[in-house]
Amino acid sequence: MSTVAGAVNSLVTVLLKDIVVLAIPGIEGTAKEMTWCRVLTIVTGMIAVGLALMLYFMGKGIRTTVLEVTGVWASVWPILLS
Repeated sequence: MSTVAGAVNSLVTVLLKDIVVLAIPGIEGTAKEMTWCRVLTIVTGMIAVGLALMLYFMGKGIRTTVLEVTGVWASVWPILLS
């Protein structure tokens, strides 16, 4: 979880410094900046969870295909390496 949290916090920092501060001059160093950080963290976290759920549900049928491909490649390697 700490890796995901670090990625979300890094993304929020980049969004805040590169987009919000440029769009709203004078926000840097104020309480509004912290409010923007919290809102962006919540929104970014929700988007990340939504994408993870979407990938999970859309990829359920792919799992067997990946296992089949892995099985084929496992049987081909001895032939290629001999």
